[in-house]
Amino acid sequence: MDPIEEAGAALRAGDLARAERLFRAGGDDPRALHGMGIVALQRGDARGASRLLGQAVQRRPNDPALLSDFGTACLMAGEARAAVQGFSRLVQVAPRSAEAQFNLGCALGLAQRPAEAEAAYRRALALEPGRRDAANNLGGVLQAQGRVAEAVVIWQEALARQPDDPELLANMAHGLEMLNRLQEAEDACIRLLALVPDHAPILLLRARLARRRGDLAIARAGFDALLRGRLAPALEAEAHAELAQVLDKLGEARPAFRAVARANALRTTLLQGFDPARARRHAQAMAAWWRPGWTAGRQQADDPIDPAPVFFVGFPRSGTTLMEEMLAAHPALATTGERSPLEAVLAPLRQGLASGAYPASLEALDAGEVAALRRGFREETARILGPQGRAKRLVDKLPLNLIDLGAIELLLPEARVLVALRDPRDVCLSCFMQDFEPNDAMANFLDLGSTAAFYADVMGLWLRYRDGLALPVLDYRYEDLIGDVAGTVRRVLDFIGEPFDPAVLTYRDRMTSRYVATPSRDAVTQPINRKAIGRWHAYAEDLAPILPVLAPFVEAFGYEV
Repeated sequence: MDPIEEAGAALRAGDLARAERLFRAGGDDPRALHGMGIVALQRGDARGASRLLGQAVQRRPNDPALLSDFGTACLMAGEARAAVQGFSRLVQVAPRSAEAQFNLGCALGLAQRPAEAEAAYRRALALEPGRRDAANNLGGVLQAQGRVAEAVVIWQEALARQPDDPELLANMAHGLEMLNRLQEAEDACIRLLALVPDHAPILLLRARLARRRGDLAIARAGFDALLRGRLAPALEAEAHAELAQVLDKLGEARPAFRAVARANALRTTLLQGFDPARARRHAQAMAAWWRPGWTAGRQQADDPIDPAPVFFVGFPRSGTTLMEEMLAAHPALATTGERSPLEAVLAPLRQGLASGAYPASLEALDAGEVAALRRGFREETARILGPQGRAKRLVDKLPLNLIDLGAIELLLPEARVLVALRDPRDVCLSCFMQDFEPNDAMANFLDLGSTAAFYADVMGLWLRYRDGLALPVLDYRYEDLIGDVAGTVRRVLDFIGEPFDPAVLTYRDRMTSRYVATPSRDAVTQPINRKAIGRWHAYAEDLAPILPVLAPFVEAFGYEV
């Protein structure tokens, strides 16, 4: 028997040591490298497997089985780019393979290329209609793009074929909750718990649904029961944070604060790859560099954007989501739901932050470079808004774009800036108590002291900008919006340059079909009320260490000390 065939027989028999010895004797034979790669995979060495299989692919680039194993090893090793290359080659070799298209979708998802992953999953479903894993993952990438309603439809169609699939049911339940279709989400939870009674994420979701309905006793009992069991750290943190919201609504401020502190302590242990200090350095660098009038004398763009974009900024938890939902209901406006076109445009420049080159590098940009960045902004805007929004006035709402207003005044001098303000004490309390998607900035909110320090950096920068920015600016206070909704929105629309439309006051009519990407999606579905104003008073004892840091801003923004 050929030694490599003998090695393959040993591999199939589970004798890895003998298989490895025989494959190794095959040297650079691609069959031997392939076999060595499979041995490495079975031993849990995905990186070693991807290296060996990659060498084999170089020798046999059209072998479907080899390409599939190579891509799989890369996926298991977290090597997204190589996985995409391997599966892209495989779909060229085997274009009618639904499995190849599905795996390419997985690789593109790992590579953070959701639109391309969506296309690959759709091709897999076209080749193999009803394929459950492709439908499940397609829903996931749609949800990741904020297209939650479309994702729910995909999951519902898959469930029509496989009504007792726990993963599909769980995904659909969470999607329905995101769309504020609470009773449907509850029904999906009940269906899943009949199949898997101890499904902890769904037990948590069901308790959250009770909280959102106002059934606080049921919600509290649900979270308490979960926390008496053994939970994964991330789920335990979520349960503590949810319990804190219930306790807050029950008026039990001290226990609520302790619960959220526990949640944040757990989240801190899970935090990987994020640097809260980096976000602070961004604001500090801009404050150190920026000066009023720095763009004076610069050549103005000869291709003005019309209608002029609006940058809607502020510190997180300043009520921006409420105003955005009102503006999104206006027929002439298109809001971004925190998918800011500016992010992609500034990302290459911000890479110089670590070396100290940014933001000073803005001064070295010539007219051609500025024009290229403006084109990038237009293209990114078109990508985010799609055909329906391109003719409307853009409202780019990402609160911490406030930091980069010094760049915006150069790149987009026709822009207008809308700034949301709120009592700094309520803002910092809300940031500390809120569960955010992690990034450098949001990581600051896991600690009360860093929350206040970050607030001081960002809003201290705003106080510098306020009197010298070369852009039209309007700020408004959350408390004034709550006190006079119509009057405040009229003032904002007048500033933006659009007529008042009654639809802005009936924005809640759209909330069962519109996904709100921010943590405020719960609050904005409720009638406008004053519950969040002055909330900090109940927590004054716990907030005492940061009140001196916030005091200058309390005074500057006109709040009572």
